[in-house]
Amino acid sequence: SLNYSGALRGIEEALASWAKYFFNFDRTVRDMCQVVSMLASLLFILTTLVTQGHCDDCDPSEIEKYFDEPPDAWKLVTTFLDVFYLVFHSKNPTFDESHSCLRAVRGEVHSASKTAKYWFYYSNPSLKKVSGMVMVKVQKMDKAYEKANIFLVGDPTVASTQVANKQTQPSKQSGVQVWVTEGYLKTHNDVPYGCSLAYDLMADQNKTLSYDWRKCRVFRHMEL
Repeated sequence: SLNYSGALRGIEEALASWAKYFFNFDRTVRDMCQVVSMLASLLFILTTLVTQGHCDDCDPSEIEKYFDEPPDAWKLVTTFLDVFYLVFHSKNPTFDESHSCLRAVRGEVHSASKTAKYWFYYSNPSLKKVSGMVMVKVQKMDKAYEKANIFLVGDPTVASTQVANKQTQPSKQSGVQVWVTEGYLKTHNDVPYGCSLAYDLMADQNKTLSYDWRKCRVFRHMEL
């Protein structure tokens, strides 16, 4: 019989370990780099979709072998074409005051170099639309992985001189985030159960609702 509690503990430890790797940013960066951090987290979430465990005691360093399908960062880049909205996150609650309805969508891809362009959009406190772009490259975290499983996110190019010329500000960790596709929000009016489960395992009950249904006009319910 399968020891599901042991498998769940292993998955929880692995997710926490990977989350710490991606969200440990303590250097001073420009305000726009907070958006890049959010986008990097979106890509990270795609690589850690909840899968069924098949082990009695999953070691986080070897958990890949127990996935029904091992992480494949490039496959996810080429597969997910819908617009993603940031729905909620666990830290930095003031982030949403200056980045309303933050969303991201993949642009052109370059198979030879395993890179892709991601566009992001949001509204600033003056309700002006801000857009920008980042380049993303996939690679392996280490040789233990069969395929590329992490994303390297480049510096942002912002289509707004007001934002680009802002003074340098300390960047705060945004913690664990849940991004949901526009199509899923329209169809189900909810966050996928697997995403909620993974979030609860990592976020320690801290939740800041980022998605404002009255402003973003996609999600029809007031509460998630």
